[in-house]
Amino acid sequence: MSASFKEFGNKLAASLAPPSSSVAPTPRRRNDSIVAAQQLEKSWLTTRELVTFIEFLRKDVNAFDTYSALTEPDVRKDWVRIQLENIGIGAFEHSL
Repeated sequence: MSASFKEFGNKLAASLAPPSSSVAPTPRRRNDSIVAAQQLEKSWLTTRELVTFIEFLRKDVNAFDTYSALTEPDVRKDWVRIQLENIGIGAFEHSL
């Protein structure tokens, strides 16, 4: 009988536990996005533009999630360019 109670307790505890998530915690995702930005955008952004973009990612959780999901290089670059323009980093003379 005590084994049945123990089994019931284990099942109850498992059912009340929060579901596991395959999504990394926010600080880890933010760090990954910043590392990716430095690797992927350094060839076409100036250091100042890159630092400004990193600051943008650091402050906006939706932005770094979106940036992390962009797998097509041309789409990612255009998205980055638009985000920088939206925060006042002028018209780009860089080639995409």
